[in-house]
Amino acid sequence: MLGTNISQTSLQVTNIEQDGFWLLTTEGEYFIAFADYPDFYHATVAQIHNFRGATDGCHWPDLDVDLAVESLDHPEDFPLVSQSRPARQSRPSPPPSRARRQRSAPSRLRS
Repeated sequence: MLGTNISQTSLQVTNIEQDGFWLLTTEGEYFIAFADYPDFYHATVAQIHNFRGATDGCHWPDLDVDLAVESLDHPEDFPLVSQSRPARQSRPSPPPSRARRQRSAPSRLRS
């Protein structure tokens, strides 16, 4: 919609690709690779778009997945596989991960 200030939008899925999807935040745009986040690997487009977002993260209720924005900025500080539940064995392996990509937030003009 014309005239909408996207800087006030907390989170948005902007594009889904074969090996992951892009998540737009107020801090920048992040690529969520299916190889790094296998819970999204077999998700439908509708399931990926169905999430509740806030400035610090989001929750996909259909997939029972929570993602903190801080974990996208510093993935080395966050384990990618939960130790509290066993990994799903029936799911085929996701494609190999490409280099982690991140787009920086657009610069803001100051008056």
